[in-house]
Amino acid sequence: MSVIQIKKIAIPLSLLVMILFVASCAVPQVPTNSTELTNESTATPTNDNTTVAQIPIANKTDQKSSNNTQNLSVETPKPTTTSAVVTSIKTNNQSNSISEATVKVKENDLLKLKVNYTDPDNDQVSLSFNKPLDKNGEWKTNFGDAGEYASTIIANDGKLSTTTKLKIIVERVNQAPLIEGVDDMTVKEGDLIKFEPKITDPNKDQVTVTISDPLKKGTFKTDYTSAGDYKIKVTATDGELKTEKNFLLRILDVNVKPTIEGAPEKLIIKEGDIVNLKLSVSDLDNDKVKITISDPVGDDGIWETKFTDHGQYTITIVADDGKDKVTKKIDLTVQDQNAAPEITAVNLAK
Repeated sequence: MSVIQIKKIAIPLSLLVMILFVASCAVPQVPTNSTELTNESTATPTNDNTTVAQIPIANKTDQKSSNNTQNLSVETPKPTTTSAVVTSIKTNNQSNSISEATVKVKENDLLKLKVNYTDPDNDQVSLSFNKPLDKNGEWKTNFGDAGEYASTIIANDGKLSTTTKLKIIVERVNQAPLIEGVDDMTVKEGDLIKFEPKITDPNKDQVTVTISDPLKKGTFKTDYTSAGDYKIKVTATDGELKTEKNFLLRILDVNVKPTIEGAPEKLIIKEGDIVNLKLSVSDLDNDKVKITISDPVGDDGIWETKFTDHGQYTITIVADDGKDKVTKKIDLTVQDQNAAPEITAVNLAK
């Protein structure tokens, strides 16, 4: 068996302390709040349905450290499931840090930036954001906000600052037009109907509205033939999506009274004349009308007067359609007409 002999070497205590100090300085120290550096440009979903993209922000102008990282996240309010996507990242060739980034969201999403940062000097850092982001790095988009927006994120320690340019692309999410003010209607024959539904479009698109008959033009003057139920359809379209609403229009029947023509207010005849009333009765509702004429004329409208019928008469005419009655009166004067005596028979006197 070989025996290795180790020779004891005396090292001065002062030299040993210096060696340990140099060794400790050679080990890099990492701040406790630093984030792992990554140049990946893909979005990573988290457990809370938020898409997070880690983007290193540009370093301070006099430092080459790449410890500063930024998390860009977009929170989508339920029930929306669309998440933001980091579509491009531009790095600084000198410091290999990111100075520009692009994210995509959809209309009506909540864009929320969460910035994690470190400072090599452990200085206190403040963050600021430019519009459309608010002071908290958030922006609640709405329908109609589609487009591109430029913003910046600035980290400042009171002496130096780091800036990341951010392009926000809001993608259009088309929403169907909204129709309001559509309820069942009940009117009467003879009424003028004015119908004006309230049409809005969340995207502020131009909307074409169509309404079925009889309200096609938005107004309708009813008449005696309009009674009935109508199913009205309202359609609003922005060229891609359309919304339809139906309602019932009920027009109640309003009876139109019959009319009597051909009945004079006054009529003068002589005894022995014949009264012949030629009446014309009509009903716009096409209801069956019953005519009654008072005596001495009668319902047939004919009266052959005698020489004893002179005097004043009031003739009453009634037209009844079963719903309403119309009455007209005639002041009839039968003048006395003297007639010569008549010899009716000649016989021998006894």
